[in-house]
Amino acid sequence: MKKGKRILAVFLAVMITGALSSCKIAEEILTDNTDPNELSQEISSTGDAGTFTISAPKAWTAYQGQLNDEAVLEAGSEAEEQYLIVFQESKEDLDMTLEEYTGFALQGIGAENVSTGEPEQLTVDGKSAMCVPVSGTVNQINIQYWIFTVEHDRDFLEIITWTLKSKADENEELLKNVAKSLKLTPTAIET
Repeated sequence: MKKGKRILAVFLAVMITGALSSCKIAEEILTDNTDPNELSQEISSTGDAGTFTISAPKAWTAYQGQLNDEAVLEAGSEAEEQYLIVFQESKEDLDMTLEEYTGFALQGIGAENVSTGEPEQLTVDGKSAMCVPVSGTVNQINIQYWIFTVEHDRDFLEIITWTLKSKADENEELLKNVAKSLKLTPTAIET
């Protein structure tokens, strides 16, 4: 009988330890006072122009090759319906101003019932940029986009952020902040 009591005591000790560990994990989760919109992590990807890095909320993940095959950086949070993709176009191939490139980028929106807001001039990564709000419908789903265009040294960059139209007000500031956090570390020019 003593052997049975010992096994029971060991079993209970293991169960109590497991329960306490679970409580500790639950406590850490419940007491995580991190603002879900805090840009607390960096997500990076390397393209022809160099390394692209954004600051993003903890809930975001990289979506390499899942949102668009041609994007150099893809990230977001499916649970929060927040997404971002980045494209790069060599200025060597395009004879345009930033304003013309912005018009070019807006033509590529694959949505129906497109409505475009007023462009806003700003800076991204210390470079001249524009942001244009765009709403439209894709597969009968109403989407709100914020399209950023950036004139970098050797490239034009297009940053597309989007969410569901119903979540536009709550996600706009966060999506704009993530887009404006984009940094490009260029690759060395070969001579």
